[in-house]
Amino acid sequence: MKIRSGFVSNSSSSSFVVVSDGTLDQKTEDAFMESIRKKYVKFVPFQNGAKCKFGWEEKEYNDVDTKLNWAFLQAYYAKKSRMANEKPLALLRLLFKSHRIDIDECALNKAVDSDLAYIDHQSCCYENERHLDIFKSSVKLRSFLFDSRSRLVTGNDNE
Repeated sequence: MKIRSGFVSNSSSSSFVVVSDGTLDQKTEDAFMESIRKKYVKFVPFQNGAKCKFGWEEKEYNDVDTKLNWAFLQAYYAKKSRMANEKPLALLRLLFKSHRIDIDECALNKAVDSDLAYIDHQSCCYENERHLDIFKSSVKLRSFLFDSRSRLVTGNDNE
């Protein structure tokens, strides 16, 4: 496994992702996307009941829903920040399109703009572009999302 840590911060929050070696779990991906297709006409990020506010908590997440929320938030921030980077959101669109699912991007914008979903600033791609490493390729993104060995680790440096 590869650890993507980016930097050590003196902020109150810190997060990083661990991405598996690139082995794709097609069965998990297909089952997850099939469940999405049954629930939604258009997929609505952050409506899956999983964690969607990432601040100071110290926890590890390896469930698909939470990692997907994290990915959508980073993609949103990459697009809306001074970086104006469309690639992360485009990769998510392609992933969902490959399973014949559309994304409700209006709901994505509303959720983040109203603080229903967020990532603390020190763990955001606009503070450190290394947080976009999961979007370097479709394989890396899919490995992060669907491999149970990949995980998101959140925390803080208050102690």
